[in-house]
Amino acid sequence: MAAKRNKKNNNPAKRTQPRSRRLLKGKTWIGSYNGKNIVRGYAKHFRVDLLCAIKELRLLGVMITDQYEQAVQQTLAALAAQKKLREEQKASLGAEELGDSNDDFAFIVGYTSGGAPYGVRWEDMPSDQDESE
Repeated sequence: MAAKRNKKNNNPAKRTQPRSRRLLKGKTWIGSYNGKNIVRGYAKHFRVDLLCAIKELRLLGVMITDQYEQAVQQTLAALAAQKKLREEQKASLGAEELGDSNDDFAFIVGYTSGGAPYGVRWEDMPSDQDESE
């Protein structure tokens, strides 16, 4: 049987190009861009974040206001703060606090669109007596 060879991922659709190549291609891309937001379009097309797109578009001669850049920075900072808060809340919860319970359900997974809970019922939970026998 033939040995497997390690293949490099040469698919350009799955990786970001170096900045020098993006800047060369960006000149022609700007001329053909027809969308509403050139920063988001550049970021999506070249697979870079918004701040990198702003920096590179400025290098290519596109006028981008400082107010827009500050708004993007504030948005990214707010998203990072929300993510950190969610992670802290998830870490502070114990295993028994991850879900709700009531008289019918030992663990409420969620609620239907009508508001009815669904999850694991108390009678479906294994009892401690079964384990000791």
